[in-house]
Amino acid sequence: MFTRLSKSDIPEGTKIVDTKWVYVIKQKTDGTIEKYKARKVGRGFIQEASISYDTDKIYAQMMHPETLKILLVIALHRGWAIRQWDVVAAYLQATLHHEVYVSNINEQGEVEYWKLNKALYGLKQAGHEWFKTLQKILQLVGLEQCIGDEGTYTSSNGQLIIGSHVDDLLGIAPTETDLDKVEQSVEKYVELDKRGKLSKLLGMELT
Repeated sequence: MFTRLSKSDIPEGTKIVDTKWVYVIKQKTDGTIEKYKARKVGRGFIQEASISYDTDKIYAQMMHPETLKILLVIALHRGWAIRQWDVVAAYLQATLHHEVYVSNINEQGEVEYWKLNKALYGLKQAGHEWFKTLQKILQLVGLEQCIGDEGTYTSSNGQLIIGSHVDDLLGIAPTETDLDKVEQSVEKYVELDKRGKLSKLLGMELT
C-alpha cells in the first residue's frame, strides 16, 4: 500500500499530506451498535490540484437511487435472489496514478513519511480511483456497465445485475447459485464482507 521513506527522499517543494485516525460507531436503524470502525485518513484538502490529483478525476459514479428501487422491484416481481456485499477497505484496493506523499505519527510518537502506492481515505481522487478499480473488476468477471447508469452492471443476458454505492454492492439474479458464482469471481480480486440477504442499504432498512 505504501513505501516508507525518509523526508530527504521526498522531492523538494512537495506538499506532504498529513494523516489522522477517524473512529466511527456505526449504528443500526434502531439505534443499536452494528460495529466500530477505525480508518487512517489523509487530509486531502492539502493536496495540490494537477500535481497530486486531477480536478476532472475526483468523481465516483454510483447507482442512482431510482436504480436501487427498480432492482428490488425486478427481483421481487420475478422471485429472484437478492444479496448485499461490502468491499473490505475498498479505497485501499485502488492504485494511485499520481505521486502522493503523506506523513504519519507512529505508536512511538515519531513522524514517518510514506509514498502511497494505493489510495487512502480522504484523498481527493480516492473515490474516483476506487470506481475505476471496481469497474475493471466487474468487467473481468463478465459484467457490462449500463449505459443509463454507470454505477450499475449487468451480464450480457440480463440474468445478473449488480448496483454499486461506494463500497456497497447489491446483486440480483434468478438463483442463489448465480450470486455464489459472481461472489467467488469478485473475491479473486478483493475481499467481500458477505452481508447476505439485503437488510439495510443507503440508510433504508428492508423487511
